Amino acid sequence: MAKLLRRELVVMLIILAATLLLLVPAVYWVGGKTLGPYGDSGSLGAYISAVFASLSQGDRGMWFFVVTPFLTISVLRLGLAWTRRIT
Repeated sequence: MAKLLRRELVVMLIILAATLLLLVPAVYWVGGKTLGPYGDSGSLGAYISAVFASLSQGDRGMWFFVVTPFLTISVLRLGLAWTRRIT
């Protein structure tokens, strides 16, 4: 059981790291192309700073944005495991 929990924790940390390293810059880039520059400086650093500030303040919307990829992948993995089990 401890081995399973450790593996799931590693998976969760990898997905959250990928979200912060890949998804946040992608959202910044797409937002910059469609909506224009972010804030006064318009830099990626300012956007990332705002994301982490929102996370540290407990902003529910930002936490939902960061956790959604993990939840989506977890639900898909659970469905795949369930499908394998019943067939």
